[in-house]
Amino acid sequence: MSSVIRHQRRSRWLRCLICVVAWWLMPMSDVRAESAVQRLRSGPFRVQYSRSHPGHVLWQDEVLLRNLYFYTSPGNRIEGFNFRDLDGYLDMGAEAVPDGHRLIWSNRRDVYNAHLTRSTGKLAGLGSVIMTLSDDTVTLRYWARLQKAAGAGEIGFFIPEAFLTGGKTAEFEAHRVDGSILKGSMPLAQDGKTNVCVGLKHLVVRAAERHVTLDCSGTQFTGAHSLYLQDFRKTDRTPGCFRFVLSFTAARGCAIDLRFRLHVRDGLRVP
Repeated sequence: MSSVIRHQRRSRWLRCLICVVAWWLMPMSDVRAESAVQRLRSGPFRVQYSRSHPGHVLWQDEVLLRNLYFYTSPGNRIEGFNFRDLDGYLDMGAEAVPDGHRLIWSNRRDVYNAHLTRSTGKLAGLGSVIMTLSDDTVTLRYWARLQKAAGAGEIGFFIPEAFLTGGKTAEFEAHRVDGSILKGSMPLAQDGKTNVCVGLKHLVVRAAERHVTLDCSGTQFTGAHSLYLQDFRKTDRTPGCFRFVLSFTAARGCAIDLRFRLHVRDGLRVP
């Protein structure tokens, strides 16, 4: 009789163990699927991306864009739109378009109860990131509709200084939304200042190797702060890079349609 009881206990223990292992493996497989790196080539561009993250963009095998991101964080928890599939709505697709390709990430988040254990069924936010590659141009569109929330968010990406200068020197003009223009040369002096330009609208960098032009629109939506060009060259995560970042608050809700058009022209073809 005692052997039967021991056998039943072992069976129950094994069933519990199997359930725990299955529970542990399922989310891990989801994470691996979301983080699996894929690659796409379109003209002079190569994109390294995953289902949950735009990743990096290369131009003729040089890194042009690094670590594209978009998140909102009301209070001490993430709601609104981000690249984490917390509610099962994350979707990603790629398609061919005339002269190039388009990649689209879309997501939404629900509002949760006070204990963060159950969705209320109400919408916290939804949005998408659309990357279009054509000829010598990368277009990024950040679109979102966020409900009122006591929180904030950021949209940003990084560009290596070495790409802008071709490893040598370059002249730049940064046009601000107030109409003023900042001119200078790269590499920038290591003066410890983080903010290079505040209120950026248009940037031109002219080097012998290439000319790079960045146009920005939709930066002045409700709750938006200025678009910053920042010197992040000494950081550990993005050494040698500049950060382009726009932060915002969601206290009154946000209707975001922010666009960046990045055009690269080989210096040999510049008239």
